[in-house]
Amino acid sequence: MEEAEKFSSIIAGAPNVSEAADALFCEVLEDPPFVTLLARTVLSGAPAGRRSFEESALHGLVERIRVESTTGRRHETFTEFMASLPSDPKIATAAYASLLLGWVLFSPFLKSTLEFEDGDENSMEDFLRSIARMLIDSSRTPAPD
Repeated sequence: MEEAEKFSSIIAGAPNVSEAADALFCEVLEDPPFVTLLARTVLSGAPAGRRSFEESALHGLVERIRVESTTGRRHETFTEFMASLPSDPKIATAAYASLLLGWVLFSPFLKSTLEFEDGDENSMEDFLRSIARMLIDSSRTPAPD
């Protein structure tokens, strides 16, 4: 199956956007050469367009989020997210570093692919810092009384 078809079928075939995002996450984890090629392209300074990933995966997710944004699932998903935050400092730190390093490495590709407008980058970075703080704070044990 061609890469674009594979990504399209993952996004379209999931029953909801949360499961689509999870399925895409698992697929990309299982295909490290794809990410390596994308990283090398970004690091070389060349345009990092991967039409199959941009159009089939990322734009597909954006559309699914827009369509499903009125279903009320957001609160349930946030509650699940808060309950799943890591308490192990090593896992929290690895998640924090993945978030930070991933944004630094892939932000040129993502900003171009998702057609960021003025202010979008600052909003994104503020959002990522909030998530990063939650990841680290979740692993801190309360001080004894």
